[in-house]
Amino acid sequence: MVVRQTVSRLRSALLLVAAQTLAACGGDGEPAPAHAFVVSSGQNAVWQYAIDTGGALTPMGAPVVATGSRPSALSVDPSHKYAYVANAGDDTVSQYVVGASGALAAMSGKATLPVGGRPVSVVIDAAGRHAYVVNSGANTVSQFTIDADGALALMNPATVPTGDGPTSLKLDPAGQHAYVTNALDDSVSRYSLAADGGLVAMTVVATAPAYGALTSITVDPTGRFA
Repeated sequence: MVVRQTVSRLRSALLLVAAQTLAACGGDGEPAPAHAFVVSSGQNAVWQYAIDTGGALTPMGAPVVATGSRPSALSVDPSHKYAYVANAGDDTVSQYVVGASGALAAMSGKATLPVGGRPVSVVIDAAGRHAYVVNSGANTVSQFTIDADGALALMNPATVPTGDGPTSLKLDPAGQHAYVTNALDDSVSRYSLAADGGLVAMTVVATAPAYGALTSITVDPTGRFA
């Protein structure tokens, strides 16, 4: 009970706001204005900002774009052309095209995609070919290929199991392994990546002290430490 109450409080805090920045390059090779996207779980929206040279945020002309219910995380693909939002309240992923101005626009005819229970994280691989969505309520990770138009397509198998209450996923820099933190059984699940980008479950590699309520994991740039 203590673990679940602790995790509930942590999730409530984490779902309030998440942000990601986006930098692009202008046609003359000079850096184009960078942009920031702030996920608002309470408003079911993403707030969009331009970042000036001093680091200040300025709302874009259309400052808000709608998401699904209770958005929890946003990721932009490496090409800076597409963005994806995990919606914990309605078990979907919202899909967007990033315009020349940096503003998000819902994909035509592909605005949302169903995933497992209570998605709380979405991760894109370095090549921009695969996406992984952590489903905290279903104890799974949904895995997708990314089509040429940026739309997500479920792989086979569509999901892989995690520990109890997964909260985050991290890919190693070499793109060979993935790690998932599990808040409710205080463990870290380990996966190898198959040639097609699918996750292959390996052993649980770490456990934390009781009531650890694990929420995230980071792998160092050499891929030697986590």
